[in-house]
Amino acid sequence: MALLNPPLIAAERRRAFRLRLQTLYAAMDRAYARVAESCGFTCSGCRDNCCRSRFHHHTVIEYLELQNGLDQLPPDQRQRVEALARQAIQTAPDRRVPCPLLADERCLLYAHRPMICRLHGIPHRLVRPDGTVLAGDGCAAFHARCGPATRRLDRTPFYRQMADLEKELRAETGFPARVKLTVAEMIAAMATEADEP
Repeated sequence: MALLNPPLIAAERRRAFRLRLQTLYAAMDRAYARVAESCGFTCSGCRDNCCRSRFHHHTVIEYLELQNGLDQLPPDQRQRVEALARQAIQTAPDRRVPCPLLADERCLLYAHRPMICRLHGIPHRLVRPDGTVLAGDGCAAFHARCGPATRRLDRTPFYRQMADLEKELRAETGFPARVKLTVAEMIAAMATEADEP
């Protein structure tokens, strides 16, 4: 589960990667907003929201960005989040539990949230490297409020740019391991790493 030996990277280079990631995140947010607005969709007030889904995240760069956000939380709030993360991990996989960052129906690290948290909910398409086109029709709340998809968010350029950033970061740090972690697992791994001498 833990991201073993997270890559070491000089503070200046880490900042450079963060700026590029934040630029990419901003582009995702704008594209999402355009499609959501064109469909008349607002993501709010959903009792079965995506913050209760166990999404897996696959990039070191997003792990480091989430870590950056977590480091900015007050110590007592961070300890609470870490405890909730450990509880979520111990919960049976078929049970839906809130993301440990969810507080009063808001994300504590909204500005640092991973890509899938930014893109989920509205109809989308993705062209894979082999040319296969994948399409999703959006979440249940989207269908209840907007009906069938009339427009889709093209995730392809964002996935490609994220893959390029990740590839560059891994080449620079020499980090080879695969990553497949939920937000709860990432937070628990960060806590474990912080406790190690």
